[in-house]
Amino acid sequence: MNSIQNKSSQFINQLEEVGVNIKNKENLLNRLKEIDHWRFGFYSLVKNGVRIDIKLKASNSTQNKIYQLLLDYGFNQESSLYCAQEICHND
Repeated sequence: MNSIQNKSSQFINQLEEVGVNIKNKENLLNRLKEIDHWRFGFYSLVKNGVRIDIKLKASNSTQNKIYQLLLDYGFNQESSLYCAQEICHND
């Protein structure tokens, strides 16, 4: 596993630790491994993943933790806020 794959896997594991439930985690990890810019890939999968049966969900109470984790992993503020809100938006 290269350092980019390791970083994205570590990030996904930490998302789970703060309370994010990931539907089809293996598919998500495989998709992130296929691309060089995993942050952009993650953003795209949060936005459109439901089309390919990937869904990330968490309670609203974890939104700040998710937002901070995204910032810690180098996401910009706008992307971090969008992803945290989408993950915590429970339909």
